[in-house]
Amino acid sequence: MLRKGSPLLPNFLVVGAAKSGTTSLYHYLGQHPEIYVSPVKEPEYFSFPETQPNFIGPNRQPMNGGIITGTDEYHSLFNDVTREKAIGECSTSYLFLSQAAANIQQTIPDCRIIMILRNPIDRTYSNYLDHVMTLNEGLTFEDALQAESERGAEHWRWGYLYSRQSFYYDQVKRYYDLFDNRQISVCLFDDLVANPVGFMQALYRFLEVDDHFIPDVRTPYNPSGFPRAMWLQGFLFGQYRSLRLVTPLIPKFVKRTVKRLVMKINLRKKSMSGVMRRQLRDLFTADIDALEPLIRRDLARWRI
Repeated sequence: MLRKGSPLLPNFLVVGAAKSGTTSLYHYLGQHPEIYVSPVKEPEYFSFPETQPNFIGPNRQPMNGGIITGTDEYHSLFNDVTREKAIGECSTSYLFLSQAAANIQQTIPDCRIIMILRNPIDRTYSNYLDHVMTLNEGLTFEDALQAESERGAEHWRWGYLYSRQSFYYDQVKRYYDLFDNRQISVCLFDDLVANPVGFMQALYRFLEVDDHFIPDVRTPYNPSGFPRAMWLQGFLFGQYRSLRLVTPLIPKFVKRTVKRLVMKINLRKKSMSGVMRRQLRDLFTADIDALEPLIRRDLARWRI
């Protein structure tokens, strides 16, 4: 476990729910000259400090990639910090996985916590579409929700527990129980979409950096959708051996640009059925009712 007092520790964390704008936050925060964000998004360290996670996914394949568990490797994420005032990283598992909040409080008790939450119905569906988009989900939305209990028992990676991640009350309350309320900023995805510059400037004030800075918010990061052509998604996500042989030769920025452009063309919006939406609304109503007074925000839009 990391030691208190280490110079290589963040003083803020983005712990928002997955598919709620955390990738956009990560990039918009990183533009600010007084803010340093780790070069790796989602290191997940405080969810698994000095432990070896053992998750599976589709076809029971191991799914532990990208998780940083070693102290030295986590420290190294902050080696390039210079004069930045706010130093942070973004890991969505810190909200969902119960052990993370206590590990954070034990190690960096003065850390500021940024949460961003999205309508739980939309977040659940977007999470599902994200895995369809990356060719990691073969079930229909309804069947995938039905499979959550079995997947949880088999220790699938948490990202496949679509609806479970959207019950926010207990997840948020853990942080309110462990941290001073003044250290916590709970934000809503709808506000980020409606006024991204104003949203970010409010976060800059929360982090006590120059709130006059205007970030470039023209790019919404990490959108999800239903592929128009599955074969094209296969090329994008390395399903074809010939492509895997070629891609190491292509510069990373070129691959990122091409992928972003092709996905913009190939993805389409696909709404869930009205019946499914009503079922999810009923599923989340009690949790929304409990969350509303906790975060002191009007969540009426989530009940529609």
